[in-house]
Amino acid sequence: MPINQHLPAWLKKPYKGVQTFLQNVRDSFRFSLRKTHKAVQELQSIRQLSDELLIETILYELPNSGVKRPKIKTTDETINELINSDKNIVRYGDGEIIVLDGGGIPFQKADMKLAQRLREILNSGDENILIAVDRRYYYNTNALISILAKKNHPLKRFQLYSIPRIRQILNRYIDFDKVYYEAYITCPNESCLEAFKNFFAGKKLVLVGCKEAFESYEFNIFDTASELCYEFVPNKHAFSEYESILSRLMGYDKTYTHILMCGPTANVLVADLTKAGYRALDLGHLAKSYDWHKKGIDTSKSGDNVVKFFDPDE
Repeated sequence: MPINQHLPAWLKKPYKGVQTFLQNVRDSFRFSLRKTHKAVQELQSIRQLSDELLIETILYELPNSGVKRPKIKTTDETINELINSDKNIVRYGDGEIIVLDGGGIPFQKADMKLAQRLREILNSGDENILIAVDRRYYYNTNALISILAKKNHPLKRFQLYSIPRIRQILNRYIDFDKVYYEAYITCPNESCLEAFKNFFAGKKLVLVGCKEAFESYEFNIFDTASELCYEFVPNKHAFSEYESILSRLMGYDKTYTHILMCGPTANVLVADLTKAGYRALDLGHLAKSYDWHKKGIDTSKSGDNVVKFFDPDE
């Protein structure tokens, strides 16, 4: 969606707009205008964003800018909803959004059937499925200057350049009148990880992911479960074996909860398992987040660790 279709009215009124913009800059960044101007100049000098995306990035930094944002529940609200209900969840991060738009990512090649399913599920009316997108795409306020100061360059590049482009794609498909949930619940803080660990206690779980990943974990967030079953899928392009995977998962009785960790394919599996009456949760990198947290590996401090965390498991 072009930015000029949802710019706030004040931006079209030059004199009033300048006054309001400067006030928002002071309130939002809590830095001097000189520092804010320097930050914007740095963004412009890099020239990796179009003028439209640069303007949009700044607008999403301003909490009172009036830019259009979907309604997205917080991390705590999302986890509480999962824990205190029998609902399922699908999560749309940057990978799912690229694939639904017809593109490919390192562990899932482009597939038009998968893309179509992801588009349908994104705005599904099924009340038993929580549809989750990343709040950082729309509510990452007060972050621009802190991002520019980051020395973790892969994380910096993602936040500065990838998020604006991903958001622009998502805006073409998302329903701005729908309430969504937080997708970024699998790489959160220790309290969230412990909440999930307690949630799994006493449950019968089917863990669906690649063998390479499970073999690398020293600490298992699912070890409080009463029973663990593993269903291995390819570490890349899992959708190519979709019918076989779904058939295997449908072989379990409905006392089992399916935990999906297989990229964009997980969303389609959750949707089809929900229709069949199963509890199914797309929890992506949760197991790796817990393992790395217990090992003391901090992705925020190392660019190499960020790349390794999100690369396909080998």
